[in-house]
Amino acid sequence: TAWEDVLLYQFHDCLPGSAIPPVYAQTQARYAELHEQAQEKIQAALAALSGRMGKAETHGTVVLNPSPFARTERIGSGFAPVTLPPCGAVWIEGKMPESHRTDSEQQPPYTLENEYLCVTVGADGTITNLYDKRTGRRPLADGKPGNVLTLYPDELTHWDINKAYLSEPGQQTVCTASKRFSTETAEGVALTFAVGERSTLWQTITLEQGSARLMFACRADWQEEYQMLRVAFPTSIVTDHATCEIQFGHLDRPTHHNTSWDEAKFEVCAQRWVDMTDAAGGAALLADCKYGYKVWDNVLDLCLLRSQNCPAEHGDVGTHTFTYALLPHGGDAYDGGVIAEGYRLTYPLPAVQSAGTGGETALCPFRVTAGTAILETVKKAEDSDCLVLRLYEAKGGATTARIALTGYAPIAVCNLLEEPTDEAFSWESGEIILPFHPFEIKSILVQRI
Repeated sequence: TAWEDVLLYQFHDCLPGSAIPPVYAQTQARYAELHEQAQEKIQAALAALSGRMGKAETHGTVVLNPSPFARTERIGSGFAPVTLPPCGAVWIEGKMPESHRTDSEQQPPYTLENEYLCVTVGADGTITNLYDKRTGRRPLADGKPGNVLTLYPDELTHWDINKAYLSEPGQQTVCTASKRFSTETAEGVALTFAVGERSTLWQTITLEQGSARLMFACRADWQEEYQMLRVAFPTSIVTDHATCEIQFGHLDRPTHHNTSWDEAKFEVCAQRWVDMTDAAGGAALLADCKYGYKVWDNVLDLCLLRSQNCPAEHGDVGTHTFTYALLPHGGDAYDGGVIAEGYRLTYPLPAVQSAGTGGETALCPFRVTAGTAILETVKKAEDSDCLVLRLYEAKGGATTARIALTGYAPIAVCNLLEEPTDEAFSWESGEIILPFHPFEIKSILVQRI
């Protein structure tokens, strides 16, 4: 029931902000209720899982990995890095300690460094140097900083972006305060920006241990009118296209504007990330809830906030929280781990205290052991007690996936209405063997044995 309500509020006027004000009064209130319901379900599931994990009479922490990729992360201070299996959980002895932040008296520029990256943050909050130790490359363009926050005039409606902004120099944000800090698991810089005439942006740039992803967590008090805030990362990557994630795959968009139809793509959409890659590697710009990008001239540029008054007056005025990240990498988007990092950004690791008994690791009963398909969804079938596994080929090439089942057996490949089809598959030694065309989506009905 909650999911059906979420889908209702994803209607095409609700979603982009182009409905009238009473719509948002209703949807915001209902979203808060739906979020609370979802959190209750998640906590109940975690509690049930934690009750079957851990050592007898020993307090611990159960950490769940909701993504379909294995992850090695440092969960908290005092804990060694933990490897979590895809869609699985790990029990760690000891209670989850609170993280402590230590501020530094260092003056800008600030240097953040881990085993993968060395980053310099300037006094104005921009990234003036970024060095990837793995590839020996500096993915930002020479002499052009990244994380450049610019305010542009934006005088159309919620439905459109005024292309005229491309010829405007824009108004640079002003960094009014900065402080370097460190925690047990990361180094970072906390920044405050004055934006336009009335707005403020607080940003935390963080480089975590064991991660090649540079994070930008933002909170904005947004009070502008007919303005658009964007962030830009000029890159040293030479390519004629950017790769943009969409649902169940990705596609290429031009980084040039040679033709009229290229010109029309001054703003393009993406789901969790946009990547630029050449023969020496690449860089991806990821976001947890922003979907409009400009990729011309090998610049990764993301639309952060807008302030239209039609059809909803002052519809975006208020507090906004969002996160984006820059990920340098070798190889292409798939081999460079961009897809996995997109999941990691949007699926943080939930944890719950546990005093249960049982094993220390819980593996998902459904695991892709070979091929380039991703197990995107596990859900209960609508009309039976079966489960539905939904996978898609993620790299853009034909593959043969092997899906290991524990405690379950396949019934049939099914369509999106969960009706069995006559598509053939192999079932060998507890694994489904199933061929995929590039980016093909397939669903499988399974039942408990």
